[in-house]
Amino acid sequence: MKQKNSKLAVALFLLRNPGWSREFLRRVRINAGRKLLPPPMGQGRLAAEAWATQQAVSEAAALEKLNIDVKTLRTLEQDFPGLLDEAASKEASATERMGGGGSADLIYGLCEALKVRSVVETGVAYGYSSLAILSSVAKRGGRLSSVDMPHIWSRDRSQVGLVVPSALRSSWTLIQYPDSIGLERAIQASTPLDFCHYDSDKSYEGRNWGYRLMWDALRSGGLFMSDDIGDNTAFRDFAAEIGEEGVVVNAPGAGASGARFIGLIRKS
Repeated sequence: MKQKNSKLAVALFLLRNPGWSREFLRRVRINAGRKLLPPPMGQGRLAAEAWATQQAVSEAAALEKLNIDVKTLRTLEQDFPGLLDEAASKEASATERMGGGGSADLIYGLCEALKVRSVVETGVAYGYSSLAILSSVAKRGGRLSSVDMPHIWSRDRSQVGLVVPSALRSSWTLIQYPDSIGLERAIQASTPLDFCHYDSDKSYEGRNWGYRLMWDALRSGGLFMSDDIGDNTAFRDFAAEIGEEGVVVNAPGAGASGARFIGLIRKS
């Protein structure tokens, strides 16, 4: 079972890695700011889930709002029979416990509908989202750059992206650094972006910083996607700030309401 990371354990982990002082200092600033200037920016889970519940629509309705024809949507099982079963088998044999499959079919369908070629994502874990994106972009000679800070208790970094088959890895760059270091590197190598998928630092401050960086690199007509937006109001506030409609999809999950909310924005 994955151990809970204390602030001290994370701090020591960051300090042990040369060149990661930037991430250590970022976290010190955030924690100091929360104590000196309470309350923190934005609002927490209760407000976020209340807003998301009110806004949430079905996947079909979300696609319509995003000007994507639902009839064109494909699933991984349709195009790659047995691929997700193979991924689940690899996950079952893993020695590290990480996050699960997420919304692989939705991600794949969106990438196919928009014919994306250039993608950046944060948060990899076993690599289900990476698998979905790569299964699409590899058809068009595209590329995915993924950012994932190693889990501090992990002794085997090869577990990150475990479910991604070797045939797809030539289209993939995995950057095992904190977002504060790795995200800028990923974007510099990939701009302009067709699709962004955010699933890493869940704090309001972390999202606020990462969202802006990804959004600025996204081309007109490109799609931004964030997982777990019910944790705090960062997605709601960001959509309002940039003046774009934030589309919310309700999926089964482990949130306080028994749901997991996904946020989508199409750049005009």
